[in-house]
Amino acid sequence: MVVYVNHERFLQVEELVPLARVMSQPNATEFCYDTAYAANLSEVELFYPQTMAYFDGI
Repeated sequence: MVVYVNHERFLQVEELVPLARVMSQPNATEFCYDTAYAANLSEVELFYPQTMAYFDGI
């Protein structure tokens, strides 16, 4: 279990960019379309180490 203080003074999460289809092209050898997707991933940025706690064996 991971618990943290959900307050903007203690942590920050960058806003995500939704999943987008970047490129799609036909593939004649496999008789299909190859499609590339792109997205922006984010992480939780902690300002203080005491903000988050991890518990194992629950």
